[in-house]
This record gives sequence, structure tokens and C-alpha cells, in this order.
Amino acid sequence: MTLEEKVGQLFLVFFKGPQVSDDLRQMINDYHIGGIVLFSSAGNIQNPAQVARLINDAQREATTHSAGVPLFVAIDQEGGPVVRLRDGATRFPSQMALGATGSEDLAREMARVTATELKALGINMNLAPVLDVNDHPENPVIGIRSLGSSPAEVARLGAAMIGEYAAMGVIATAKHFPGHGHTSVDSHISLPVVNRSPDEWQFTDLSPFQAAIDAGIDAIMTAHVVVPSLDDSPLPATLSPAILQGWLRERLGFNGLIVTDSMTMGAINQSYGAEAAALAFQAGADVLAFGAD
Repeated sequence: MTLEEKVGQLFLVFFKGPQVSDDLRQMINDYHIGGIVLFSSAGNIQNPAQVARLINDAQREATTHSAGVPLFVAIDQEGGPVVRLRDGATRFPSQMALGATGSEDLAREMARVTATELKALGINMNLAPVLDVNDHPENPVIGIRSLGSSPAEVARLGAAMIGEYAAMGVIATAKHFPGHGHTSVDSHISLPVVNRSPDEWQFTDLSPFQAAIDAGIDAIMTAHVVVPSLDDSPLPATLSPAILQGWLRERLGFNGLIVTDSMTMGAINQSYGAEAAALAFQAGADVLAFGAD
């Protein structure tokens, strides 16, 4: 690939409409994007048949033009309030409801059915499961998306889900490293600070991600949060070499894809703008995601 094609492969982007638009065609052919994210709010999802046609057309465009590399096709299909596929797909309860059962069998079944349905449509990457330990009563963004407030239970059930996604051939993406559960600010709006000591962070937030790595997780998504105990600079984790390289790569030994949370969220966009993409790449991110925020 040329240098421009390699740069384009870093980007996982949203687009508008239920079919391959001129804008999406240009992003594939001229900017060599590495993948797309489907959003119901962007009009990408009407029904399963339409989604399958859209993905087939997009993949055909990618493999016959540009660098000829197939696309990552990603979606947020967590369960509960965060699902993009609704009509014609299995509607599972939230991850917290799953966590309340304490059942690894049900965790595996939820992941198996979700992966089966995604794969049938051509979606090869799920931006799930959520491995944040939700232990802040005023958390406005994680809440019932979490498997619970027990690090051990989040780790155990999350690892069960990850193993099933791998068996089904769908890329699971554990999120949001290094932990978004202990915040009172929504990173879609502004930049949260996680005030934990190093020991508290390792006991609470780290263990689910360590379990995910041990289970062979393919991808981990970053959090737009500042964690002073891990990096004494004011950089959010998504832009922090100390967190992405120092912790995730070197100390935890993760060798899969590091995927950013959406770079258009307020926590990043308000302070860093377009420069954030370069900073995230320099910090160690492999995939720069731009969602329909």
C-alpha cells in the first residue's frame, strides 16, 4: 500500500444514509478508509435485508477499488439501551441485567446469538462488551451498560462473552480502557477525571481488562478520561502514551487493536479538535473511530 492508503486504513468512520452514498464511495476510493460504523441515528439501519445489501455494496467497493482491502464493519450492539439493530434482531436486556444473573452460560449465549446475527449481516466487529465497573452512583453514561459493580463479576462474565465472540469469528471490542465506571461526567459532553489511587485502579478497573486480555480479546477501546494516577499529564487516556503504550501494551502485554472511542465526542473535540487524531495515533492507537455523535 502507499503511505496515503496506510493512513486511510487507520480510520473507522460513520456515514449517512441506508446505502452506499457518494460521500461513502469517496471515503473508500479517495481516502482509503479502513472501516465503517453503522448507526441507526445516521439512517444506516432500516431492516436486516437492507443492512446486508449496504454492507455487501460497501465491501464490493472497498475490494475492487483503492487498496483492495475489505472493511471493518462495526456496530454498538451491547444490549439494553445501546443497540443499533432492533427490528429483526434479538433484543437482549442490558449488561447489568445479565450481570444480575451471575450466569456464565447466559453470558455466552447472549454473545453467541448476537455474534451469529451480526455475522449473518456481514458485520464483523462489535463494539462490546462494556467492561467498565460501574461503582459511581452518579455515573451518567455507563450505568446499566456495565455488568455490575463487582470487578470480579465483570471480569468473569466479560471473559465468557469474549470467548464466545472469538469462537463465532466476530471481533469483540472491550471498552472503555482504563475504565469509565467511576465518573460523574459524560465524555460525550466534556472530559471526566477518574480520581482513584493506583491501588484502587488496579483492584477495581484493571481486572476486567486483564481478564479480557487473558481471554484473547481482539480489540480494546479507549476511554476519553483523565486518570492522574496513571499519567501525571492532563492528557485523556485516548491521547496518553503513558496509558496506551506504558500500561496497555507494555505492562499488560496487549497485542491486539487499540481502538479509540469516537473522536468527535465533546471530551476530545472541545479541547483538541482535529489535532486529536494525530495525538491518538502517536499515543499508540491503531484505529481512529469517528462516530455519529
